[in-house]
Amino acid sequence: MESNVKVSFWLNRSKKDSKGLVPVYLRVAYNSLRLHKSTGVHIKAEDWDVRNKRVKGSTPEVFTINSQLDALKVKVMQIVNQLVLNGKPFNVQTIKKILDGNDASQVTLMRVCDEHIAEMQKLKGKDYEQATIIKYKNTVLRLTQFLKYKYKRKDVFLYELNFHFISEFEAFLKYKFNNSTT
Repeated sequence: MESNVKVSFWLNRSKKDSKGLVPVYLRVAYNSLRLHKSTGVHIKAEDWDVRNKRVKGSTPEVFTINSQLDALKVKVMQIVNQLVLNGKPFNVQTIKKILDGNDASQVTLMRVCDEHIAEMQKLKGKDYEQATIIKYKNTVLRLTQFLKYKYKRKDVFLYELNFHFISEFEAFLKYKFNNSTT
């Protein structure tokens, strides 16, 4: 999975405080979605270098602020790299939750499938026959193959599922496995 995450900083001039200082915000852009988050840094607007997205000057205070911004950018990229390496699906909200320290696991398609099959196993002979469970397991296998083939991922969040995903999965089954009864 290729990640094209863009990280930059900007001044939120609309939130100027009584001392004339404006907050520096972090912007993370990925898949045409944006995340804006305050960095906790406040500066004078005239000290901001718009082109370089940094504070102008060479004082120790300026050096410290620019170092904080660089560290935050590195942290975002580390989060993204870790998610990519682990094959976990993500979006800007996932990045925000991890940055905020709220890395609660979100519900994914494979997790729901695994939980459902586990429930089916418990009810085998009562509500489900072994043949039905095998068909569900086969569907999960095909979903896994589809995700690797189409999205180069191991899993997707449930909120990412839509009609387009289902249509592509159906076409995948018909094309790859000659399954005409999807």
